[in-house]
Amino acid sequence: MGAKRTEFSLDSEPALGPGTEGTTAVVEATMRLFGDECFCVSDLNGVGHPVVYASPKLAELTGFQTDEVVGRNLGFLMRNDTDQEGERLLREAMVAGRPVTTVVRTYRADASLMWLEQRHYPVHGEGGEATHLLTLFRDVSDEVHADGAQAMQLELSGSLEGDGRFFSYALLLHDDGRNEVAWASEAWQQLTGYGVGDLGLPNAHLLEDRIQQAQLQARRNGTTVALAILDLDHFRFVNQTFSQRHGDRLIAEVSRRLRRTLRRTDTLARLDGDAFALLLADLPTPRAVLPALDKVLMAVREPYADGSLTLNLSASIGVDMQRSGVRAANQLLERAGAALLRAKETSRGGFRFFDDETDVAMRSRIAVEGELRRAIAEDQLVLHYQPRVQLDDGTIKSVEALVRWLHPVRGLLKPVDFVPLIEESQLGPQLFEWVVERACRQAKRWQRQRTPRRVAVNVSPSTLAHADIGGIVQKILARYDLHPGLLELEISERTGHETLAMSSDKLSEMRAMGMHVALDDFGVAHSSLTQLRALPLDGLKIDRSFVSKLDSRTPSQDVDLLRAIIALGKSLRLRVTAEGIETREQSHILRTLNCDDGQGFLYSHPVPAEYVPASA
Repeated sequence: MGAKRTEFSLDSEPALGPGTEGTTAVVEATMRLFGDECFCVSDLNGVGHPVVYASPKLAELTGFQTDEVVGRNLGFLMRNDTDQEGERLLREAMVAGRPVTTVVRTYRADASLMWLEQRHYPVHGEGGEATHLLTLFRDVSDEVHADGAQAMQLELSGSLEGDGRFFSYALLLHDDGRNEVAWASEAWQQLTGYGVGDLGLPNAHLLEDRIQQAQLQARRNGTTVALAILDLDHFRFVNQTFSQRHGDRLIAEVSRRLRRTLRRTDTLARLDGDAFALLLADLPTPRAVLPALDKVLMAVREPYADGSLTLNLSASIGVDMQRSGVRAANQLLERAGAALLRAKETSRGGFRFFDDETDVAMRSRIAVEGELRRAIAEDQLVLHYQPRVQLDDGTIKSVEALVRWLHPVRGLLKPVDFVPLIEESQLGPQLFEWVVERACRQAKRWQRQRTPRRVAVNVSPSTLAHADIGGIVQKILARYDLHPGLLELEISERTGHETLAMSSDKLSEMRAMGMHVALDDFGVAHSSLTQLRALPLDGLKIDRSFVSKLDSRTPSQDVDLLRAIIALGKSLRLRVTAEGIETREQSHILRTLNCDDGQGFLYSHPVPAEYVPASA
């Protein structure tokens, strides 16, 4: 098709192919591959190595407009603070022509300090010389400050016998891993808004401030805030029947349990008596509040023992949600309090929402979640299989297992109708185990029929993060005496980068057992080359959005991008699959681009195992 070709090397970032010299080609290639990253490109042949392109996210991060960055050496971000180890490492790496990662002190446009992780990658021309420098940025100020604060705490804790006047202002003691105010002067309590008498929890003034901040954050991020008021059921009975001392110890224990259930971004505050306020911030959807409330109620229901006294506890919760705009903190508290009264009257031991429509919707969602649990337990789910076709000869040696729900009333439901709810309900690990068991059972049948096929199973983000996938898979492979090479795990690129990085060891363990690991939906989340190289992968599946509109009229730059992605996968020694192929023309173009495998309706819809074709 006469398109220019961009090739990739396993040992370096993009290498410029024939006819693509020059800054414009480098900038275009990096913009396509790193469009949503925070990065810049510098010209190593220019005087002073000036920046020739700065991404919008870099401007957002530093406060400098892009035209204030372009034309200047990257070192201007350090101002006069250039005597840094990171700067020395960069100079050495540039002389050697190799990539390097540094952490340096930089300064925003408003002169505020910011610690930046800078990953520098030389871009090589045809002659092998480094012509440009690609730099990816990440703000690591919080990590640096956390390390510094920990060092300071160690130093201060070692000087307790020193000047006691310092510690008369405030002393934070950390007991059994929890950050809790064990003693503090009155001045400290007034300064921070924390009260020792309230179990080291924020007071009403600080809670109101947190509510306002959470609403502003939710408006910026398009997320939801939930304010819940929890009240222990029958707490008065404990105080009247036993003693206030027993009641105080019970409240302290409930406080500890509630802390354990909440995220770092949430706030727990003591209101009065046996009432607590729980501020759940930055929830991705309103429904995300339900698992959090379930965890809270389960934590409270754990039996409580105090000497010879054992109590079975329960609590009622009233909730108000804020999805857009900002409501006064006292209004949220009043609305949550009104919902609590209704919960006490009608749903003691459970929760109610202030808004009737929300309450009905949430209860409906809880009912569907119960149906899902029964569907897994009672085998209402079925697996269909979609073939993966080798584009060079049309053979089928692997399939993807896709779950369907044979609902007793609504009929056959596709994953889009229920899988998101499974994630929100934290049923992902249970579904994963069910799918792996059925997939391995079918793979064993094919093996006995002398038509072995590798079966690919999707691993959801929550399953990858929280489940013992190694233990689950090993147990099931042993049950069916199935070779690990007949099972493949597909991890979506939509999975958060942190989860992928933290799960790298799990995936390496899977590959060491002989299983295959593939990155699904590639191209939708803009993974960097560094992240790709760090993941233990065997395959790369190009998202259907790159294929769906592919035909003879597709602009050459879109075909170039697809060619570059395939070349990238091959340079990393990965088997590349294109998803969503629906026409023979798409199949032909992908074959000419050296794509390995194809998957889509052209070859077969997802079908029961007995209808999987032998070849395309």
